[in-house]
Amino acid sequence: MEMRTIKKIYICESNLALGTEEVKEELEKTGEFDVNVEGCLGYCGECCEQLYVLLDGEFISGENAEELLEEINKRK
Repeated sequence: MEMRTIKKIYICESNLALGTEEVKEELEKTGEFDVNVEGCLGYCGECCEQLYVLLDGEFISGENAEELLEEINKRK
């Protein structure tokens, strides 16, 4: 039996309005990620410009929700 490690996703609360809310909802549906929303992740310059998450500490960004989900899925 294969053991899967659940990857941790961190999303900045301020980034939700840019479109990561949709990403959050999609990731939670899969059950493959531990999704956490934090007040600030320290990427303020990037946060106001693009969608992003931290996946096990790695900064991942996308132009839109679909692109960000693709980038996340490449790394699972």
